[in-house]
Amino acid sequence: MENNSNFLKHCFFITLLFLTIGCTQNIFDEIANKDTDEAKYFEARQKINSRSYGEAIEILETIEPSYLQVRERVPVYASAYSGRCGLEFLTLLNSIQNSSVQTIFLLLMSAFPGAQAANVQDCLQAEGIIEAVGDETARNGDENLLIAFNSLAKIGTILSSLADTDDDGAADGTFDQCDNTDFPDTMVRELGSSIGTTIASLGAIGTSYIDGATQEVEALCDEHPNLEIFCSPTDPADFDPAEVEALRIAIGSSDLGINSCGGNDFGDCALANVGSCP
Repeated sequence: MENNSNFLKHCFFITLLFLTIGCTQNIFDEIANKDTDEAKYFEARQKINSRSYGEAIEILETIEPSYLQVRERVPVYASAYSGRCGLEFLTLLNSIQNSSVQTIFLLLMSAFPGAQAANVQDCLQAEGIIEAVGDETARNGDENLLIAFNSLAKIGTILSSLADTDDDGAADGTFDQCDNTDFPDTMVRELGSSIGTTIASLGAIGTSYIDGATQEVEALCDEHPNLEIFCSPTDPADFDPAEVEALRIAIGSSDLGINSCGGNDFGDCALANVGSCP
């Protein structure tokens, strides 16, 4: 019960970031001179509050970087990029808790219809801002929750932008998880790193509130020795070719991924792609 209570507190914090970033005691001092970092930061928060994420980012990028690196401002700065990436926290949380979609990867792909490469880059930018604080042991609960859901959004935007270009919630018939043009190696690696980041960050919060999502991802990691690495936080560049190949097959499989491997489960998909899924 305590863990769930803490989780809900974190949910409330993130909700504030995306919905009701409000006033401070020094509101009039902040906006008196619109050229100060304080005034610009205040204006950017109001833009985030109204979901005008692009405008918020434009303002934030005129602020002295050291001002935004102050710990209490990091989640706000990152949330502007997460928002433009497509993350709506409560909507995604509700989807994870209540969806009947077969796999977490299908769920995430369908949760971000119309995603483009630019959305993926925004998620990467948000991730970098939060990671500057440190790993999951150095981050506080709110920072870990934000980066965990940003990682889920990154997975969703990668899959949606590459594999579901007609936005029907299913993998395109022409999408080939083993084709480096359809599914670039860099994106496979980024998706893999998001798995580890999600599991580690939610684990650091210490809640079982959304175990359904992490359990399904962890099931993928148990499927094959070359998938185990994806269940721990790691640099995308650290994955070797065999691990990247295994993740491609898992993502294409019907039992773990987005079912782009001709309806085959992980084992059959692997057999069907022996030597042809680099």
